[in-house]
Amino acid sequence: PPRGLPRHILSDLEVQGMNRTVRHFTGRVELWNDTALHLIQNQIQEQLDTARAQFQYQKAPLYMLQHRRKRQRIFEKNAATLEMERQKKQQKEEENKKQK
Repeated sequence: PPRGLPRHILSDLEVQGMNRTVRHFTGRVELWNDTALHLIQNQIQEQLDTARAQFQYQKAPLYMLQHRRKRQRIFEKNAATLEMERQKKQQKEEENKKQK
């Protein structure tokens, strides 16, 4: 949620120099009162929205490409399997003709 994201960012950055978060030391996230959190959220909301939009746009094409490649491999494998089955069937028919 938009309200929770700034809160988690701020609480994680609180003790960044010690490689630990505030939640690690205190188990709390409620370090900011609502007024201060609202002011900070208003300042960083546009940046968060921009970052979120960039991540979504970058993620979708990669997933689509991977999915398309997977479908293409399955199609090629199925096509190769069907071709092999067709050839085997044709060979059996030729053998049956020779036996008659």
